[in-house]
Amino acid sequence: MGHIIAVYGANGGAGTTTLAVNLAARLKRDNARVLLMDMNLYSGDVPTFLNLQSQYTLLDVLISDIHPDILNMSITNHDSGIKVLMAPLRLVDVKTVLDNIDLFTQLLEVMQSHFDLIVVDTGRYPDIATLEILKRAISIILILQPTLPSGNNARKVLQWFSTELGFPPDKIVTVINQASDDLINRRLAIRIEQFEKALKLKFEAQLPLDVTAALRAISKGQPIPQNSRSSSPLAQALDDFSRFIFDMLVYRSDEITSDIRAASKLEQDVLVSQYMDTLYKNSKIVSYRREPITILIVHVIEEVRENFKKLLAFESDMNVVGAVGSTSEALTTAQALKPNIILIQADMPEMDTMQTIKQILAAVPTTSVILLTVKDTDSDLLLQGMQAGAQHNLSIPVDMDELYKIIRMVDNGKIPEFGPREPPFYREWLKFTEELERRIILRPAPDKDAARQPRPAKPEPPELKTSVLRGRLFGRADTASPASEPTPAPEKAPNLDKLQTPNNLPHRPTSAHPPANDIASVDDDAN
Repeated sequence: MGHIIAVYGANGGAGTTTLAVNLAARLKRDNARVLLMDMNLYSGDVPTFLNLQSQYTLLDVLISDIHPDILNMSITNHDSGIKVLMAPLRLVDVKTVLDNIDLFTQLLEVMQSHFDLIVVDTGRYPDIATLEILKRAISIILILQPTLPSGNNARKVLQWFSTELGFPPDKIVTVINQASDDLINRRLAIRIEQFEKALKLKFEAQLPLDVTAALRAISKGQPIPQNSRSSSPLAQALDDFSRFIFDMLVYRSDEITSDIRAASKLEQDVLVSQYMDTLYKNSKIVSYRREPITILIVHVIEEVRENFKKLLAFESDMNVVGAVGSTSEALTTAQALKPNIILIQADMPEMDTMQTIKQILAAVPTTSVILLTVKDTDSDLLLQGMQAGAQHNLSIPVDMDELYKIIRMVDNGKIPEFGPREPPFYREWLKFTEELERRIILRPAPDKDAARQPRPAKPEPPELKTSVLRGRLFGRADTASPASEPTPAPEKAPNLDKLQTPNNLPHRPTSAHPPANDIASVDDDAN
């Protein structure tokens, strides 16, 4: 199952949406399938940040009982590659979402089966939907600002996480946003060391204050540019933090052992089974035949035969060519009419149904047999029917949609031009399993120590030399620089330590500190 990453703000304006949008954009690497969910139900800003519009939202998915077609239409593709599921557009629709929390929980399970990493921009209101996300999340990113109100709120949130919700410390990743040495020097922000000591934690990332880069990205409807040498300090910090989150949740290639791969394969099998069940339940199966499916009904009770004839008469691609009440009639009628499908009672009294099925399939190999059973039918009888050659079974009383689906599904596997008996949804199954095999392998739990390990250095691409000759531009990739042009030193990774405030910087006097229960109550002499 995919991992949910909840981004939670300690206060309004902490930068939750900025971090969620840019984290989702940067996690899309190594074939990872990433979804961004806007779950700030009351004031979601993801569409504004990415300049997105969609006719369908989370509300439509829930109203449709998570119909696959509506779900696909509700996931909006941004031109940066991010896939987004938007929050309801109207506040009046929030209640509908909260009233359908069971369906919402099912939706999260469906999303986890189709995506590796799901970044959720959560709201600060602890409603039932937000609580469900926080509980299901493998990691919660708590983002705060270097201010007294934000710090006090962060302390309350951390206490709520640990004491009331019972979250382990490894589940929480803390990030300080809008860090600025200049603001600290002007005594407009609190020193980072003071925050860490008061909250008894270490920030995993410090995102510098860069209003220009943030506003420019919003005005363009794009994430802040990444992997660029000319990028801003904020972009570089986001690159480093997203790499940390990715390595914390995803195995590196050099870490994957045979045991890890085997466990991943077992999980993939479960996902495939769940996917096939969902596909069968929600899909409308269309017959591959150009002419109606011919059907023979075999049941000792005439009323049952008539009811089946009435039900099948509603479908234009189905035609009941016969209805008989004994196995002997079934054999002779099948040989004469050669129907595509035979619906036959599994436990016909004083008659060997299983032997009849074998005889029919031997005489008419192009037909398919579906057993008609009752609710309490013995499983041994079903097994005997399948061993005799039956393709499927239907329990009486039958659901109309179930009846039509099974008939079309079984018949599609016997059409000659489609080759041998292809299992139902074989093409969908093959596509989904191939997709799973290409996926990354997720860690079962966050591993911050592994994320802090340096990544193996990748070789730099050869420098591209250009020259103009006879009015044309040529490119030449040199593997070595000329002797006259010394090779420049490789660019160093951004050093987040310089965002730390030196101990000798002036700071807020002790007399201006709030009471002892406040975030800034740490004794300055201890620093």
